[in-house]
Amino acid sequence: MYAHIRGEVIEIAAERAVIEACGVGYELLCSSKTLSALKKGKEAMLFAHLHTAEGLQALYGFIDEAELYSLAERLKPKMEEIIYLIPANFYRL
Repeated sequence: MYAHIRGEVIEIAAERAVIEACGVGYELLCSSKTLSALKKGKEAMLFAHLHTAEGLQALYGFIDEAELYSLAERLKPKMEEIIYLIPANFYRL
């Protein structure tokens, strides 16, 4: 898991930015609010969330913690989704 990523903004594109930190370029999916706060060639620090689901991974970047927590709330699984994933014979073990 990542708490934040700090480094030089290498690229800004639609819905994403690339930040280079210690020689590694991190592609982060970002909101328009976050993207508008970034400047290419300048240092930035984005709060980060690595989301994995059904074999896919996405690294999200946020300019502030409020945005990060907003996404975290939307990604929380609902109880009925969790119960659906539990094997039928789980309770017999």
